[in-house]
Amino acid sequence: MDDNAYLDELRTAITPLVQEVGLKETAATVSPLFLAARYANATTGVEFAVEWRELSPRVTLFELSGGAFVDLQDPVQLSGPRRVSFDADDLLNLRKPAPSPVGRRLRRKGPGEIEWVMSLYSQALLTAASDVLHGDFEVFDQLDAIVSARAGSLGSGS
Repeated sequence: MDDNAYLDELRTAITPLVQEVGLKETAATVSPLFLAARYANATTGVEFAVEWRELSPRVTLFELSGGAFVDLQDPVQLSGPRRVSFDADDLLNLRKPAPSPVGRRLRRKGPGEIEWVMSLYSQALLTAASDVLHGDFEVFDQLDAIVSARAGSLGSGS
């Protein structure tokens, strides 16, 4: 299967989410190592990615600044301004939609795999992240505390 066909699978999988919240594709990268596509509306960005070596999907939610993506912050920062991007898994673990894509991996690099896992993410985000997708980032304060606590526990060796 051509690597660009995986991008087409991703686009198909997230169509309901894209249409529901008015997302537009802003960038896409396809390589032998990973696949990534960024989408945005006026307030919110979403990056969908797959790292092929680990067969690992990743979805990141962004609070846009002036309509633009802000580069990812240091995930282990313990203090400072609130982060403006979060792994969607943290939000989904907090809100527990069913079915949940959290922890799912692609079974292989093959037809249908990206569509399967990203469809799960699309549905879970529609269910559990409607506020964020429509520009209400209040939950990001809670996510920031969760991420900071996790970073603190990593730094303390516990």
